[in-house]
Amino acid sequence: MLQRKLQHLACTAAVSALATAGLTLAGTKPVLAEFEIQEAGIEKGEVELEYRGAYHWGLPKTGGWRRCRQC
Repeated sequence: MLQRKLQHLACTAAVSALATAGLTLAGTKPVLAEFEIQEAGIEKGEVELEYRGAYHWGLPKTGGWRRCRQC
């Protein structure tokens, strides 16, 4: 009786694992990422800075942590 329950449990676990794997493979899409490597066009001794953050709400304010310490 115990052996029969264990076989049923093993069969259920195997079917669940196969179903999960199938749904995962069927539901995934390839990632469409693009990477661009930029070469620096500066002379020796020069510095080039570029901010690559989010601009959704404008540029970040500088010195924000100093302002909060005075609150």
